[in-house]
Amino acid sequence: MAKRTTSPATSATTVAAPVPRLRLPRATARSTALPAYDPAAQFGKLPDEGPEATTRGLATASRSLNAWPVVAGLPADFFAAHTGAPLTEAVFLQAAQALACEPAAVKAVAEVESRGAPFDRQSRPTILYERHVFARCTRPVGRFNASHPDLSAGKGYGPGGYGNSERQWERLAQAYALDPEAALKAASWGMFQILGENHRECGHATAAEFVRAMTVSQVEHLEAFVRFVASHRLRLQALRTLDWPTFARYYNGPDYAKYNYDRKMAEAYARHRA
Repeated sequence: MAKRTTSPATSATTVAAPVPRLRLPRATARSTALPAYDPAAQFGKLPDEGPEATTRGLATASRSLNAWPVVAGLPADFFAAHTGAPLTEAVFLQAAQALACEPAAVKAVAEVESRGAPFDRQSRPTILYERHVFARCTRPVGRFNASHPDLSAGKGYGPGGYGNSERQWERLAQAYALDPEAALKAASWGMFQILGENHRECGHATAAEFVRAMTVSQVEHLEAFVRFVASHRLRLQALRTLDWPTFARYYNGPDYAKYNYDRKMAEAYARHRA
């Protein structure tokens, strides 16, 4: 499972780091039922913020000890575990072997889900906040729908309603003040845009543990993806056979065609396979 760490980020070094070792199980798909939730956020709902949005986060800038980002409304050490360990070809290969699929297939999903930006320029994981997920994760369900309709509602934001990437963090912090656990479940995180709601499928006992891992590095993102895909037989089989419509349905939810996820993944796979 993805390592949970509470140590602050350390300064970057020019010495080549060893290849991170993924602690991944062999794929053991268990469920065949279609999830009632949308496993990954539709990151395509965000507006295009320019060419930098497709490249930021692929290389992590040097960061001094304790110089992690701060988001008003979130704990001061929310990003303290960040290390920025990069993904290498060897790590992608290890993940593909664990899933018995092609490395190009894993890379295709990564490219489409986060537009190649697992972290932003402040070393914060890429997120998308979903108010309808927050609503269903509060107790009672919809507890804040009337008082905070922008943060909690029975429906998502719809086209044009999500705002830019900074707005995602603002909403997350506001929701965190109302219900921390539900707020962390309501955002999709990192390279593969997996909802915090799916923390157990990713090998984490709580949403907070999952989110902590998502702040560390791309390696933890990949570990979560492997476990998440392996938790559902049809999702796993579709990735292995490159059946992109089926994979998108079980990964992005029944509205996948609206955002052309299957086509985008097929095109991304062709590029990485070439």
